[in-house]
Amino acid sequence: MKPQPTNQQSRLVGQALNYLKHRARTRHEITVYLEKRTHDQELIVSVLNYLDELKLIDDAAFADWYITSRLKYKPRGPRLIKQELKHLGLPAEMITSKLEAISPNEYTQAAVKLLSQKARLFTKLPAYQARLKANQYLFQHGFEAATRETAIDDFWENG
Repeated sequence: MKPQPTNQQSRLVGQALNYLKHRARTRHEITVYLEKRTHDQELIVSVLNYLDELKLIDDAAFADWYITSRLKYKPRGPRLIKQELKHLGLPAEMITSKLEAISPNEYTQAAVKLLSQKARLFTKLPAYQARLKANQYLFQHGFEAATRETAIDDFWENG
C-alpha cells in the first residue's frame, strides 16, 4: 500500500499538472519549475516519480513533438533545433539521434517554406544577391549548406 501524499506534495503535484497543461515539458523543465517552489529534493523526486507513473514525462516523445512542430509551424534547421533542445535540458545523444531520424527532404521542405514566407525580401534583388540573401537567411535559421542550396534551387524553380 502506498503512503498518502502530504499536503505539500499534493500542492506541488497540482502545480506541476497546471504547468503541464499548457504544453508537454521535459523532465529538466519540470525539475527547474519545482525547484523554484521548494528546496526539498526528496519531495521533487517523489513528484517527478508520480508524474512518471502517470506517463506525463517522456523526453523522447517531447523531442519528437518539438522537432515536428518546429519543422511544420516555425521552420528551423537542425543546428538551431539542437540548440533549443539542449536549452530545454535534453541529453545530447537523444537530440542527435532524433535529428538524424528526420529525412533531408523534410529539412529541405521546411527551408523552402521559410523562404516562401519571406519571399518579398528576395524578389526585388538581382538574382545573385537574392540567392546570397536567401542563403544567409537559411544559415541564420540553422540549416546545413546542402539543405540551403537544395532549398534555394527548389524555391527559384517553383517560385
